Amino acid sequence: MPHRSLPVLRRTTLAAAPLLVLAGCEWGPGRGSTDLPGAAPSTPPDAEQVRAAVAAIRAADALLTAVTGTHIGLSDAFTPLTRMHGSHLELLDAGEDDPEDTAAPRVSSKAALAWKQVVTSEQKLSTELARLAGEVSSGQLARVLAAMAAGGVQRVAELPAPPRGQA
Repeated sequence: MPHRSLPVLRRTTLAAAPLLVLAGCEWGPGRGSTDLPGAAPSTPPDAEQVRAAVAAIRAADALLTAVTGTHIGLSDAFTPLTRMHGSHLELLDAGEDDPEDTAAPRVSSKAALAWKQVVTSEQKLSTELARLAGEVSSGQLARVLAAMAAGGVQRVAELPAPPRGQA
């Protein structure tokens, strides 16, 4: 790619901006669209997918919390996953837990099986986030969800060896 293409693109963009203003074009949502008679209040695009992503992250985090509460020895190994879930919820602006919390997940009494439960849960979470990334209309949100999915896969791959025991 020639080095001259970036300045040409920049000049073209700068030259086109005043033309867009003169043409009456607006950037972003239309003004007054909800003021029109009969106009239904609009929900943000992709709100359903964001809610689904938040619910999936919370479900995986609930299992992780239950496992680390039952098997204290696994806490250190799963700390990166716990932090990742918190960061993802914060990024999606999830706020506090919903009042309609579900029952606590069932955790195996054997640490090796509980480990497998967490790994399986994280794999399902990554699959769900990747699926949601393909459904959203926002490119930025799609990239965020895809990055979350990839981050989950990476974190699981970086886990230390599971505890020995009957599996």
